[in-house]
Amino acid sequence: MRKSFFFIILFMVFIQVSFYRCSSDSKNGSVDLASLSLSAGILQPAFDSFITEYSIRTGTSTGNTTVVAEGVSDSSTIIIRKNTVSYNLTDSIVLDTGDNSIEIEVAAKGSEDKKTYTININRASATAAGDANLSNLDVSLAVLNESFNESITSYTVDVENDVSSIAVTPVLNDSNAFVTVDALPVASGDSSGVISLMPGNNTISIIVTAENNVTQKLYSIIATREIVDFYSEGAIENPFEPVLNEGSYLGMIGDKTGPDSYYKINVSEGHYYSITLSELSQDADLYVYSDNDFSQLLDSSDNIGLADESITVFTTGIEALYILIDSNYVNEPGTSFTLSISDLGAPLTSEGSPAAPVDLGSLDVNYSGQVGDAIRGDSYYMVDVTDGHSYTISLEGLSENADLYVYEDSSFSSLLDSSINSTGREEIIIAASGISKVYILVDSSNVAFPGTEFLLNIISHGTTPRYYITTFDNASSCYSALDSYIYLYENDGSTLIDSADFGGPLSFSELQVFLSSGVYYLKVRSFFTAQAGRYSLVVDTVKHDGAPSSGTPGCPDAFEDGDDVYTGGYSLTIGTPVDRTLEAGDEDWFEITIP
Repeated sequence: MRKSFFFIILFMVFIQVSFYRCSSDSKNGSVDLASLSLSAGILQPAFDSFITEYSIRTGTSTGNTTVVAEGVSDSSTIIIRKNTVSYNLTDSIVLDTGDNSIEIEVAAKGSEDKKTYTININRASATAAGDANLSNLDVSLAVLNESFNESITSYTVDVENDVSSIAVTPVLNDSNAFVTVDALPVASGDSSGVISLMPGNNTISIIVTAENNVTQKLYSIIATREIVDFYSEGAIENPFEPVLNEGSYLGMIGDKTGPDSYYKINVSEGHYYSITLSELSQDADLYVYSDNDFSQLLDSSDNIGLADESITVFTTGIEALYILIDSNYVNEPGTSFTLSISDLGAPLTSEGSPAAPVDLGSLDVNYSGQVGDAIRGDSYYMVDVTDGHSYTISLEGLSENADLYVYEDSSFSSLLDSSINSTGREEIIIAASGISKVYILVDSSNVAFPGTEFLLNIISHGTTPRYYITTFDNASSCYSALDSYIYLYENDGSTLIDSADFGGPLSFSELQVFLSSGVYYLKVRSFFTAQAGRYSLVVDTVKHDGAPSSGTPGCPDAFEDGDDVYTGGYSLTIGTPVDRTLEAGDEDWFEITIP
């Protein structure tokens, strides 16, 4: 039956992938990197877009490095920093002796979303030692077949089938050296993380890097786990209870002529658990039961081929899960797999209600809240405000797509504003007029999993006026429209206050900022460095939804020679638009005086 859905599933996957590709190319792009490397050495661990912390160890002769990075989205901006200095992707970055930290910040086009990757580089000193020997090597739950000697680099160990994992303890000869076990750092004399063992031979690599970060020595252990008949594990009457390594277990199963594999996993009652069967060498299927007779099925996953099998269950009145790995579609005995169990915790519920919202009290709120899902309801809050003052209300740190609504009445019927994004952050700016409280709804209609937490921030701007800084991207007789990007700086021309690339459904960019009296500087450039074009710019206390114009600029405009630095910025008049052109690679500066 499941095989008959093959082409339907392929079509659904194609539609979903096509939608993702279209979405990921929108102005609100991804903040992930597609690739990351350094000329100074190899990243540890290997690059993955979801891993943000890396390390490299290099010798004293490596005095500089360059960063090679590419964003998932072609429109994302990548900024590289070491200490407080910014670099471009092609720049050479000088490395100090000792520890160096390089940050790679990825900013999404059209939103405030950012993600920072950090690479910690240790450059050895000229006097660093070259000792890459171990003084001892042990394993847990067994004894090495060979006595340790620093000159012997290959070892073996044998364990019975019911030993599903071991740990390795390396001891360094030089405490300033560095050691990894299966590519993961381990402190000298400490045990490594638990290493899962498949039936048969398993190779464990121990690499010692000397203090000079150049000399290395490889030790290896071949751990042989006993292979049992049919390669299956456990039985209905006696399910196997694996020792899980941070939620993962390497197992095997027979074929369709032999028995299936059975497991028992102890769980906490009232929690969500994710169970995944991955890295399959043949087509096995996953079934999860609530009873030791394997008769009360909670859920199953029977995808085609080598695709992962995944199930999420809620343990209502359950203290153990009983897992069946089914071999009906396995042709050859000895199929391997990784069984992963993740405790997702107890479901979070909503806070407050329309009749009794949670009272957050006075201003400048920084509140950690939670919301349920579409079934468990929304969360409701109320906050004191001062009539005539302005406020920024934001919802940050979202793990799922909750939305933000702000009302001026306790019946949650008179809407002031709303924010419905899909980027993990919602923000609203309001002006309190004739009210002493605002009422906040965190909406869970689009929340799939009941466990969404967030940070609710409410910042008071007092009576400081709000200014709208807007660029409209307009074509002219000699230039096409461009995708403008605006930056606002303090009066030193270098301290960034805010930036924006997208302001709404029209072709424009907009900043909404609260500015006290003083001088500020504004920079406008094209988002795409090689693009030239025309734009209109206006700074005002009211919002402009159309494109004001002061006339057609020249090609290039008359201010082109002097406005490439902030000290030569053109002095803007509040409320009066200007038209300008940008050459390829150009930037225009403006001076703003707030009374």
